[in-house]
Amino acid sequence: MDNLDFKIDESVLNRTINCMNGFRCLAGNRECLCDVVGSVGSSMVQIKSEFHPHCKYRVPFDSFDYCLCPTRNELYNRYRI
Repeated sequence: MDNLDFKIDESVLNRTINCMNGFRCLAGNRECLCDVVGSVGSSMVQIKSEFHPHCKYRVPFDSFDYCLCPTRNELYNRYRI
């Protein structure tokens, strides 16, 4: 996944106003991507809880963590990463 440039619609990027990583994920930086466990529709992925505890898009619920980042969810929906 190194040195890849992912294409995400500008409308999705515009909704990602709280990105703490400067969109490094779009250049293939795997360190800033939470590992996805599964998908809940197209706007929320379940993630492994040990990743990025201070991310503004991470939402713990019950015993699971979910990512509400529009860009992260689009990366999963479009590229399955």
